[in-house]
Amino acid sequence: MENYPLVAILGVTPVGLNGRAKKYLFNILFTAALKCITIRWLKLDAPSYNIWIQKVWDIYQMEQITYQLRLKKETFTTRWRLVLALLMQ
Repeated sequence: MENYPLVAILGVTPVGLNGRAKKYLFNILFTAALKCITIRWLKLDAPSYNIWIQKVWDIYQMEQITYQLRLKKETFTTRWRLVLALLMQ
């Protein structure tokens, strides 16, 4: 990921992320990080890893409900398999 400013400012997907599932997850994880930053913007302490994990967990649960309603549980499982180990810590 040599283009950190492009990723951070413009939301450009980093080179080397192959596959739709990985790009999809990157966008979700990056959006969760930005959300944590905006929530803590005017506070003295920076957002922590635990705050970010909680935000990702909230998104995970909403995505799970959405995919169940659309009857696409397999797609959900495929997309989130990479992050599930991170969330279960």
